[in-house]
Amino acid sequence: MDLRKVMEEYYLFMRVEKTASVKTIYAYRSDLNQLADFLEKINLSPFTVDAISQPLIHKFLLYLGENFDYKPATLSRRVNCLRSFFNFCVEQDYIMVSPMRKIKPPRIPRRIPVFLKPAELKRLLAVPEFYKADDMWLQDKAMLYVLAYTGVRRAELLSLSWDNIDFKNQTLTVIGKGDLERLLPIKDELTEVLWDYLHTRLPLTNRSLLINEKLNRMDKDTLARRFRRCVIKAQLDPEKITPHVMRHTFATNLLNKGVDLVTIQELLGHLDPGSTLVYTHTNIQNKKEAIMKLGI
Repeated sequence: MDLRKVMEEYYLFMRVEKTASVKTIYAYRSDLNQLADFLEKINLSPFTVDAISQPLIHKFLLYLGENFDYKPATLSRRVNCLRSFFNFCVEQDYIMVSPMRKIKPPRIPRRIPVFLKPAELKRLLAVPEFYKADDMWLQDKAMLYVLAYTGVRRAELLSLSWDNIDFKNQTLTVIGKGDLERLLPIKDELTEVLWDYLHTRLPLTNRSLLINEKLNRMDKDTLARRFRRCVIKAQLDPEKITPHVMRHTFATNLLNKGVDLVTIQELLGHLDPGSTLVYTHTNIQNKKEAIMKLGI
């Protein structure tokens, strides 16, 4: 079976049966195209799925390591993509055995995530109050509060609309990775900010929660620019403090308040419990208190 033809079948499978996001399919397409380009470069013949062996995969990964400055996480994604693709090929009876069966992704070093301390977070959230002459100040405040009180991802924040907010029940519906939906409760502080912000937008000509200067849905570049502006005004490091750091801060705050990891996982929308375990490394104060109780 022709490799590129099977690749197209796989993308359709990802979209229809796995309900993968456009972003995920784009990343997998890029990874698999890189493999196909490499195989064409070495003149693989025949150019079929069953012609790809484990030694060829090893050569491909070696080629990536020698020619691209990829981090372990990127290489790991490549390996996981290839494993998923060839598992699909086995399921479709295009091959008997996956050439990925004995290939493991590189080990990714686990780093302690950057997060804001309570005083830093409070300072950042207060920033919009100091430039009320700016027509967008209340939107900036809403942006910061949503990040701080819900821990949503950047893409999730940008996709939010007013229809996602239930003011009566104080809940926020978030569409996460793989179009999976999760319902988040929202605190009074966030509800009040969103309510005040809503009244500056009436009548709603655009139902997007965040909009740009042209009154269109805000894009990631505009979000980055406005968030960076707030970070600088809060006298924090704009090279380190990003919207994703707010997500780390949200999770760390919950952990420090004694919230269990399963609940934090659900609030963050993590499919893999291992993704949430990284926050256990940040709870240093609780660890110190535990050590102080030692009676040796």
